[in-house]
Amino acid sequence: MKKFEGEILFEGERIASTWSWIILFIIVSSVICFSISTEETYVIIAISSIILISIIVAFVTYSKYYTKSQKKVAFEINHEKRTFAIYINDKHIRTIRHFKYKAELRIVRGLNRVLFYFSVYDRTDQEYYYFQLFDINQKINDLKFNPVAILSMMIPLTVETHPSFIWDTYMELKNYSTNKNKQKPVDEEDKFSPFASTTIKSYTHEEEKNRARWNETAEINSKSDFYNLEAFKSNKDCLALDKIEKSAFGDVTGKSLLHLQCHFGMSTLSFARMGADVTGVDFSDKAINLAQSLSEELSIPANFVRSNIYDLRENLSEKFDCVFTSYGVLTWLKDIPEWARIVTHFLKPGGTFFISEFHPFAGIFDDETEKFQIKYPYFPDGKPMRFDDEFSYADDTKLKNTEAYEWTHSLEEILDSILKAGLQIQEYKEYSHARYQMFPFMKRIKRGEYRVENDPIPLMFSVKATKI
Repeated sequence: MKKFEGEILFEGERIASTWSWIILFIIVSSVICFSISTEETYVIIAISSIILISIIVAFVTYSKYYTKSQKKVAFEINHEKRTFAIYINDKHIRTIRHFKYKAELRIVRGLNRVLFYFSVYDRTDQEYYYFQLFDINQKINDLKFNPVAILSMMIPLTVETHPSFIWDTYMELKNYSTNKNKQKPVDEEDKFSPFASTTIKSYTHEEEKNRARWNETAEINSKSDFYNLEAFKSNKDCLALDKIEKSAFGDVTGKSLLHLQCHFGMSTLSFARMGADVTGVDFSDKAINLAQSLSEELSIPANFVRSNIYDLRENLSEKFDCVFTSYGVLTWLKDIPEWARIVTHFLKPGGTFFISEFHPFAGIFDDETEKFQIKYPYFPDGKPMRFDDEFSYADDTKLKNTEAYEWTHSLEEILDSILKAGLQIQEYKEYSHARYQMFPFMKRIKRGEYRVENDPIPLMFSVKATKI
């Protein structure tokens, strides 16, 4: 038996009783009108209309501003007894007995709107559901689930943004499914990944802008001195990895390795040169096409998949000995807890995850001044920061796609997400150098190593973790 709990903001609980008073008022007024003279009826109708309008206005205002209350909602699933129970503030509301072995979670698209839909069924095909209608370009991180129908009580509700218990419940029900009760296809329906708690199938406005930018920078970066692709091509022993990345997994010979946000594949192919069986993933189609062409040109076996990270479960079915990602990857992701769960999903039991990344503390400083000056927030608020930058970090070629969006993530959020996703951290390190010149006052020590005088702050970090 499993129990999932979450907070729900109830709205309009007294609506039913208010409507009862309105209906009663209309009935009494009608009886009075029929029992008196015509002249008096007109007067009473006029007075009653004014009173009724006043009641309706008061009701609307009242229901909007004075009927909200936060409550705890719990779902309890008993596999043995085949029951699905619902509790509100620990009070038992309803038990669905012999519920069908199926649950549905859908995104149904309209012209400008999208419907989020979650439901379970009992043996009589009665449906118990939650739904949310929102603008197609609205960020899911900003959503309030409104309205939500619980049971068949017709109480309009609002659910707080992304209550994890809904997703956990859905996963439990999905695991309980049988082949004979498969989901029925729905017109214009996109099946929603049970883990993709903040991602719909189509890219958000911010992701589309970022993807357009990365599509443009893929070719520019591949020709830059920063990546030095020609040296990589001409020397079979050349690896596009720094000493931190090279030591991530030790000997990778014969191991399967998944590289998330691989750009155009140089690091991925470097692990292949070290003997790994590699798969690279990126959301830029031009970057993935370039990576595939490099694999063929250099005769380095590799598999490349174009996918949004949050849709990866639906585009890749393998499990891996190693999952790797590095440098400038997390700021492009809006949901770090979900990212960590995806990492765990693709790791084999006992598999190793490694990330080397720029330190989020270094990210709070202005990168255009000649001294440390705080410009950006450290703690995340879930909202993306918009940038207009004419150049790639690797080259001075002007870009057409100057608009970009990045998300702030604290070190606490990153480490906590990794732990809660079921990974055990084996090693955490901080570094006083950066791979590129993050600030104008940094000094180049050697290729791929820049430092601030006296090493005052951490500029990068790395984490090695294993799947429990």
